[in-house]
Amino acid sequence: MQKTVLAISYLISLCSLLVACSEEETASGVGEDWIRSNTKAYFIDTLTVRSSTFKFDSVQVSSTDRLLIGSYENDIFGRTSASSYLSFLNTTYNLDDDAELDSIQLIMKYDGYYYNDTLSSQTFEIHQVLEQIEPEEDDYFYNTSDFQYDSTVIGALQFKPYTHIQDSIKIPMDYLFGNAIFEGIQQNEINNADDLLREFRGLLVMASANNSAVLGFDKNESYLRFYYSVPDELENEEHIMDFTLGYANSFHHISSERNNGLLEQLSQEEQLYSEETGNRSYMQAGTGISTKIEVPYLERLYDIEGEGYIVSANLKIGLDRSRFRELPVQDSLQFFLVDSKSEILGQLYNILGTDVAYAILTEEDEEYNTASYSLDVKAFLDSKLTEYGGEKWSLAIVPSENNQAVDQYIFFRNMASDEERIKLEITYAIYHEE
Repeated sequence: MQKTVLAISYLISLCSLLVACSEEETASGVGEDWIRSNTKAYFIDTLTVRSSTFKFDSVQVSSTDRLLIGSYENDIFGRTSASSYLSFLNTTYNLDDDAELDSIQLIMKYDGYYYNDTLSSQTFEIHQVLEQIEPEEDDYFYNTSDFQYDSTVIGALQFKPYTHIQDSIKIPMDYLFGNAIFEGIQQNEINNADDLLREFRGLLVMASANNSAVLGFDKNESYLRFYYSVPDELENEEHIMDFTLGYANSFHHISSERNNGLLEQLSQEEQLYSEETGNRSYMQAGTGISTKIEVPYLERLYDIEGEGYIVSANLKIGLDRSRFRELPVQDSLQFFLVDSKSEILGQLYNILGTDVAYAILTEEDEEYNTASYSLDVKAFLDSKLTEYGGEKWSLAIVPSENNQAVDQYIFFRNMASDEERIKLEITYAIYHEE
């Protein structure tokens, strides 16, 4: 089969059969079926491609290096919010008996990621978590995971995120809250990680409702810092004690309130076809909103007389940037194979099955606010035609950083203009024995 495909590709390159149908006599030595056979190749770009929008139940967010905090709103995706649950560790539990707490701050280092308007002031609030932060049943946190917290604000900061000139934010926290932990260590009531967890379950950092951006922070470079001094020292030196983040049990919760919006009725099993949503499909990282691509009539290739093979297949996906033209888009998108209920069957791989297949951003037109991604889908189409149940399989588009971003995308449907629409381009070769 592989040799046959190589032979077809070779013939196509020689005869320039990419835009028309033609016929060649060949005496290639690639198997008896190809000796003295008539070969035709067709370039097809009119197969129906349907697009729709649906929502996965949840997104797994465990073990990300980035923490997301913030909020923003628009009339399509509604209010998107990200808050972070933080658990803490400490390696030393020794303080001088005379030590006195001066202040306490939560210090969070920017990791370079941001989304939406960062020119406006943002407000973060800190609350104390009331239950142990740990994953349920399957050992994973999801974007929907949450824990009870005290409504009392124990830290707050209003700021402008100058990520290009500042490397971190420092949120001042309530002195009495910090001093209770400080004295617990000082009086030997907190001597180890278990004692600390019993007295201090963790923190929730959330954005106020009128924020305009979501910001990314480095989980490995963020910590709770206690500033203290020891009276009667020869020099009035300030000391620090840092609690680092517990990597495994610190994560972000991401939600989207789409009340009365275009995408309000989204679910995993009930997708909205592009005809119902302004001739567009939609996708958003972090919240599970995804675009599904279906090729419902692929088997009609078999209506072409003769033994046929897909030589190449390229999916072009047009991106509408008119609504979010000032916001960045990723250079690549990842794809998952899903069944008729939008359950994930696996990630899409290349034709050799050796590497994950990505759609690559191939062209942008700033004047018309469009861009397009290109993806080799030969392996996917071959599976649809040959695997049991393959006729019900579709592709789900997912951002490459789906579990640690909140990027938004709008795709044109297949009925848009030729340069904008989702389009499947197939080179299909057949041969007839003489």
